Amino acid sequence: MDNRLKQIQLAQVMDISRVTVASWIKRGKLIVDDEKLIDISLQHNKAWLDQKQSEGLEFDLNRIYKKEVKKRRNTDKPLPELKSKSEIAEIQKKKLQLEVKRLEKSNRLDQIKIEKAEGKLIPTDAAQHLFISSVMTIKALYKQDVEKVANIFKKRLEMTDEQYTEILRELTRAIDAIHTNVRTTLIEGIEGIVEDYQEVRGRGESK
Repeated sequence: MDNRLKQIQLAQVMDISRVTVASWIKRGKLIVDDEKLIDISLQHNKAWLDQKQSEGLEFDLNRIYKKEVKKRRNTDKPLPELKSKSEIAEIQKKKLQLEVKRLEKSNRLDQIKIEKAEGKLIPTDAAQHLFISSVMTIKALYKQDVEKVANIFKKRLEMTDEQYTEILRELTRAIDAIHTNVRTTLIEGIEGIVEDYQEVRGRGESK
């Protein structure tokens, strides 16, 4: 069996949208080969797919072969045996479980729409702008106090002007590094939330 799948095939196998698969590839969570195929046996890809399964996503390779099986019907095939009551009950139970899952996904999507309409959810670009503005404000406030702190060190440690300039430079550099790190973390966090929402919505729309 070929372990390489197209994006649309992986979407079918996991019961998600193709947009979600493309997002994983864009983020580097999945690696494609020169033919744009996803090798599910590749360790990097397998680790990510195992993680998503542990989070509740399905993984059924049989989904991509169902149409082929229907086309290859054998006219000499004997009629299937009638199922017992216990088998019928088990099938009905599984159908009910699938229906419950579908309703849970649908209710979650409806709840998101309601929260958005009530103003409890804000656009991601607005949230990103608000967070980044807050970080920049904090950075500016810290920089205002850097010189005061440096002056305190200068007086208590009897520093030369050269030493004072150096410690002022180091403090400023540390603040800039923290700002860059926090800004990057915030942006990646917001993008991750958006992609997770797209994944939930994609799974709901694929039903």
